[in-house]
Amino acid sequence: MKSSKEVELACKIFDEYGALIYAVIHLQVNNKSDIDDIYQNLFLSLIHKPIPSHIQNTMGYIYKAITNDVIDCTRRRRAYKDAISRYAKCVRCDTVQKDPEKVAIQTEETQRIFRLIETRLPRHEAQAITKQYGQGRDPSDAARRMHVSRRTLSRYICTGLKKLRQFINESEGNMEFHS
Repeated sequence: MKSSKEVELACKIFDEYGALIYAVIHLQVNNKSDIDDIYQNLFLSLIHKPIPSHIQNTMGYIYKAITNDVIDCTRRRRAYKDAISRYAKCVRCDTVQKDPEKVAIQTEETQRIFRLIETRLPRHEAQAITKQYGQGRDPSDAARRMHVSRRTLSRYICTGLKKLRQFINESEGNMEFHS
């Protein structure tokens, strides 16, 4: 257990630099929960390992600590995504081995859905949805292959999915009416 002196020191630093610390983290990280985690972890790390007394540029030291925490957070997130991807590939392989007939039917249905997407949506929206979901591409890779920004790709997907939902809802409404 750390002494109250170390806790007071960390509190003093966060009282003085808290808003700036949060802003620096926010500039480097997009995810709100990651921002909060890094902010809190920095506070805890200052309790467990206070800034050495010979450091004269406190904010410079803190900035370096933030940068290291952001890098660590990015590595953890990437490792987690990689582990999930490997697991998903393993599960897909396992599924194919268990019931090939069911997988063939699902594949055929999926292909029909993507043909429907291509006929019902504007080309760029259909292409964005197909690259991201049909081909299983990473959003950055899909955007690069379409020669658009990641934000534009996201907008195409969002707009396309809204149109598909509307089409499905209209189709379901027509089926109920004719029944």
